[in-house]
Amino acid sequence: MAICKSFSSIKITDACNEEKQTPKSSRLLKASAAFCVICLGICAFILVLYVKTTYQLQNLMEQVSNLSRRLQNAEKYQWNNTDALLSFERMLNETKSARAIDYHDNTQINRGGHGLKRFLSGFSNMELLSKNLDSGVTAVHYIPHEYKDISQYNNIKCSGSCCHVWSGTFCANQTFLLNDPLHGVQFFTSSPWMTSQHIEEVEPLVQNQTDTSIFSVTKSGLHLLYLNILVQATKSSHDIAIYIDGTRKLDCRESLDYVRSDPSNPYMFSKGKTCSVSGVFFLQRSSDLSIRILTSRTAVILKPENTNFGAILLKT
Repeated sequence: MAICKSFSSIKITDACNEEKQTPKSSRLLKASAAFCVICLGICAFILVLYVKTTYQLQNLMEQVSNLSRRLQNAEKYQWNNTDALLSFERMLNETKSARAIDYHDNTQINRGGHGLKRFLSGFSNMELLSKNLDSGVTAVHYIPHEYKDISQYNNIKCSGSCCHVWSGTFCANQTFLLNDPLHGVQFFTSSPWMTSQHIEEVEPLVQNQTDTSIFSVTKSGLHLLYLNILVQATKSSHDIAIYIDGTRKLDCRESLDYVRSDPSNPYMFSKGKTCSVSGVFFLQRSSDLSIRILTSRTAVILKPENTNFGAILLKT
C-alpha cells in the first residue's frame, strides 16, 4: 500500500514538472522566432542599402568618366594662346615659303608688294586651322582706277580733261571709252582692303603686271566670278563678257528699247545701264581670265560703286 502511494506521488510530481517545462519551451520558441525575424529585417535593410549604394556609385562613376572625357576633349581642341600663336606663325612661314617656290618662275605676276593674302572665315578652333590652312572662303575684289591715278603711267597723251590710256580714252569725269574691243579692259586695280590686311591671305586671282587685263588663277577649285559695269548707253545693245583661257564663259548682253541719238554729241541723251553677270566655275591653276567690252565705242563709268570685278574661292 505504501509502495502504491509512493508510485502515485512520483507520477504526480513528473506531471507537475512537465507542466512547468512546457511554458518555458514555448517562450524560447517565440524568442527564437522573433530573433530570426529581426535578423531577416536587418539583412533586408542591408541588402537594400547595398543595392542603392551600388547604383549611386555607378552613376557617380559614369559622371566622372564623362567629365574626364570632356576634359580630354577640351585639352585636345583648346590650345594655349601662346602655343596657338606660335603654331600659326610657323604655319604661315611654311606656307609663304612654299608659295614663293611655286611662283618663283612667274615673275610677271603682280604681288603688289604684299605677298600672298588670305581671308579667314571664322575657324571654330586653331586645330582646324593647323590641319587645313587653305580651308575657308578667300576672295579678291577689283575696282577701277581714278583719273588722278593715270599720272603714274609714262608716255600718255592728254587733250584737255581726257587722256589716251588702256587702248581707249579716259576723262576726268571718270568716263572711259574703249577703242579696241578685242583686248581686255585694263582699268581695274586691287581694292584698298586687299592691301590693308595684316594677315597672310591666298588670293584666288592675281593681276598680271605686264598686261593688267589678265588675271591668273592661283589655286584649282570652284570659283564664284562676278562682274558689274555701268554702261553709258548710246546704242540699243551692249555686250560685255568674261573670258577664261580665251573662251567666252559669262556674257552680259544688255538691250534698251530706245536711245535718242545726236550725231554732234552722242552722249547727250545717253542712258546709264548696269551690266551685271556672275557664275560658278571650276578653274584650273594658271588659267587666265580677262574682261572684254565687245561692242565698239562703248562708254563706261569707272566708279568703284558701279564698276567692279571679283572672285571668291569656294572650295579646293
